[in-house]
Amino acid sequence: VGRCLEVREGIDSNGRSVHYITFEVSETLKGEPAERITFKQIRMPSGDSSGNLSTTTVLSDLPQYAEGEEAVVFLSEESEAGLTAPIGLTQGKFSVVKGGKGKWVENGIGNRGLLLGIEKSSRMKGMRLKTQEKKMLLQKEGKLPYTPFLSLVRKLAS
Repeated sequence: VGRCLEVREGIDSNGRSVHYITFEVSETLKGEPAERITFKQIRMPSGDSSGNLSTTTVLSDLPQYAEGEEAVVFLSEESEAGLTAPIGLTQGKFSVVKGGKGKWVENGIGNRGLLLGIEKSSRMKGMRLKTQEKKMLLQKEGKLPYTPFLSLVRKLAS
């Protein structure tokens, strides 16, 4: 959980066009805590008209970042190629937006199917959920309330 401090384009040591994305971390939900993290993500070439569907499709599913943006990002481990991306690509980056009576989170596909079937998982059995967390489990898509979302993730990650 954090705020994007910088998105910098570059060419890595393998000659790939990449983005270096730096986040100031406000909370680590799983893994080693850090105050700041920088990860390298492949960059989609602008104006690519090659029609190479396999490459274009994968690259178009990579989330975009904006400096100053608050987000919850579930990062994969760094690959052998030194690249990192959110788990599920756009599904694993949740933008935090303010609106109405608080903050909300939504991923790149509108949270469609995000919590589908989770109540049947062995991890959920016997877990005590707050009312708002239970309501989220019934939601098929759309923005989710920030605090209950983080609370549920903490429970699942522990």
